[in-house]
Amino acid sequence: MTSWHMKSEKYATGGHRGTVEASKKKLSWKGGEFAATRMDAADQVKLVKVMGNHVKAKQTHAHTANVTNPETRKTMKMEITWVHENNANRLFTRRNIITKGAVIEVSLDGIKAFARVASRPGQQGQVNALMLPSTFKPEKMVLKEEKAQNTKTRKTAKTAKRTPPSNPKKEA
Repeated sequence: MTSWHMKSEKYATGGHRGTVEASKKKLSWKGGEFAATRMDAADQVKLVKVMGNHVKAKQTHAHTANVTNPETRKTMKMEITWVHENNANRLFTRRNIITKGAVIEVSLDGIKAFARVASRPGQQGQVNALMLPSTFKPEKMVLKEEKAQNTKTRKTAKTAKRTPPSNPKKEA
């Protein structure tokens, strides 16, 4: 469904704007369809006509990403294996939808790494990403580890024998 980029019917203060209906919808206010670039077995690009007699490449399915290592400044074409987190929408992670800012797991010859998407695949037609440091762990993994740590400490606290607190007045 197409989205329309129009003025809000309300001011920031909450008052109603009386000039909204001053003109009807204009074609220049029309937005495009969301590409929802999904992780797939092959790269797939869709060409769309846009305003100004231009053509935009929208990537609908992604299999590879151009990953740049900031330390060595070398770019490699790596295979996308998983979408770990996507701050745009938490449900995008479940559906393996890639947008700008998403953390993806990439692999090349069995070596796995994490990378953050720097391009807009639905607008530019390709996935460009920056490799994250080897110490990086996605938020989900950190939360799982914390949860496991908390349950472990709870179990040990329950099983440990409780000793009555000592009274320093009685000992003296």
